[in-house]
Amino acid sequence: MRFTPETIAFIEAIDANDGRASMREIRNRTDLTSGQRQHQFRKLEDAGYIEVEYTDWGSSSTAPMKVAVLTEEAVEAKKAGWYQSRAEKVRDRTNVDVADLAVSVDELEDRVEMTQTYVSERLYDKLEALERRVDELEAASG
Repeated sequence: MRFTPETIAFIEAIDANDGRASMREIRNRTDLTSGQRQHQFRKLEDAGYIEVEYTDWGSSSTAPMKVAVLTEEAVEAKKAGWYQSRAEKVRDRTNVDVADLAVSVDELEDRVEMTQTYVSERLYDKLEALERRVDELEAASG
């Protein structure tokens, strides 16, 4: 199964609610459309990552609401690294040595400075000479 950003957002919404979330709770925790939420319900249920339950009718006149419950298979998939949540990706990115980044920035600054020097000292004069020659040729032909 492919873990799209929508799939991960859907699973994270359930996971953030202790592994059990109603359609309303998923809607409140994600920016998924109704169609996307329905698709993820079907997709994840078919893949065995959630079980779908329904709330009791209760005293309101609304129909029972769908509730997604993460299965053990979904928990194992996360542990095995089959998908990575956005929070985990941010944590991974922040585990970078700042000193290494500073060295990289210094190296890039040096390369930019060398490129600017090369262009201004070597290419600029040649470009001006070519432009003058083009002007001369246009004047002679025209």
